[in-house]
Amino acid sequence: MNLIFLLAVLSLARTFYLSPRGDDSNDGRALSQAWKTLARASKEALKPGDEVVLASGATFEGNLVLASGGTPKNPVVIRSEGKPAIIVAKTSAAIEVRAGGFEIRDLKLVGDAKVALDHHDGLLLNALGNQRLTHVEVERLDISGFGGAGIAMSAPEGSLNGFDDVKISHSTVHGNYGTGIVTGDGVSAAAKGFAHRGLVITDCNVSDNLGGNGVILSGVDGATVEYCVATGNRGPEGALGMWAWCAKNVTFRYNIANGTRGKGDGGGYDLDGGCVDCVIEHCLSFDNDGPGYMHCDFPEAPRTHNNVIRDSISIDDGRKAVGEPSGFGFVVWGTGLYDCTVERNLAVLTKDDPEKRENGVLFATFIRMDKLRLSAQRLQGAIFKNNVVEIEGEGASFFRSNFPSKEQGQYSFRGNDYRSKITPPFIEGPNGEHRFATVAQWRAATGDTLEDMHKARSIALDRYQKLKPRDLPKFFKRLGR
Repeated sequence: MNLIFLLAVLSLARTFYLSPRGDDSNDGRALSQAWKTLARASKEALKPGDEVVLASGATFEGNLVLASGGTPKNPVVIRSEGKPAIIVAKTSAAIEVRAGGFEIRDLKLVGDAKVALDHHDGLLLNALGNQRLTHVEVERLDISGFGGAGIAMSAPEGSLNGFDDVKISHSTVHGNYGTGIVTGDGVSAAAKGFAHRGLVITDCNVSDNLGGNGVILSGVDGATVEYCVATGNRGPEGALGMWAWCAKNVTFRYNIANGTRGKGDGGGYDLDGGCVDCVIEHCLSFDNDGPGYMHCDFPEAPRTHNNVIRDSISIDDGRKAVGEPSGFGFVVWGTGLYDCTVERNLAVLTKDDPEKRENGVLFATFIRMDKLRLSAQRLQGAIFKNNVVEIEGEGASFFRSNFPSKEQGQYSFRGNDYRSKITPPFIEGPNGEHRFATVAQWRAATGDTLEDMHKARSIALDRYQKLKPRDLPKFFKRLGR
């Protein structure tokens, strides 16, 4: 019976063709009867199993709006035949998806924007709020030049109806004026839940975007970003390669973030306010203006708790950090963080700080916000263990916490190792009043222990700049992580 039903569905599936040589008065059912415009395709009520095929290498101007779709087992497919077709959209999203059950592949989306523009995204997954939308796969897209985001996923204000089961793979998102890939909703910041579930971003290059950020995830419960690279993203304010906020069960693993430039954060990775049960692991960060890894929050954020940064590497990050959080390596700061762990990481510094600052943080338990009363700030249950710091450049310092007492900062250091060719100062206290010239002195004064010391093997890092994300599993295995 199931086989008969499947054959019946397949027999009803239709294929529509688009070609610059077509005519919108055609029925679109054969290449000789192709439609001409995206506007005509947008009017069609697509059904499960249908295909929309764009002519090989052809250029289409305008926007494709997908308001009716298929099912996870019988999706509507949007694709090119042969060479990727090009969609040039100058005012709104090149492709807007308003339904579930779609697979979109082998296309080039071009914005031609000269400045930042609102509502000008390459691919917009736009949940309208009346129902949950299930299954969207995006594969082998090249998206560039949009005034907004390269790929955006949204849900209406106050609605928990977003997207389920979304996969973005083998795509390049570059040179957009907004964020490369961004998700959001209108409920998670108010701690009312998360609109989106089940997102996977894999084998993507999200680089040179001018909004400052490569990947931002918010409003999602259950997401994995793996085998991706974010390089050269830059912006006038805050900037990060990959980060999450107001999100749950998000994992970043086997990714590379480097060359982030920005006057604000300017770093590699961040788990920010409202993150719950999120993980960064087996990631590489290097040559970012700001810290390689941050765990932060902000006063209005929902409770931020149970997050982990582990088995990751920072190399020569934070040499141009501005303001707070200043530093390189791994930084925990904000107004209310609970039960977080930073473990088995490696921070390497080979470059001198050109400003010879004493605020180049390698591992910081907490940097309080000066503009917020101290009683409103808290760090509870933070563990820093089995991390390794290797220092070769001058101007490096270590801050444990700038809280004046442990009441607001409940943290522990266990089994961390600090290796240095020079002797950097170890500094503690809100004004740097506690200084230690050696690791032994610092341990004796602060109670850091050697128990459970993680003996990571040494590894040559001279070729880390040439690593690809798919190289990282073997790289970390050789490193002993």
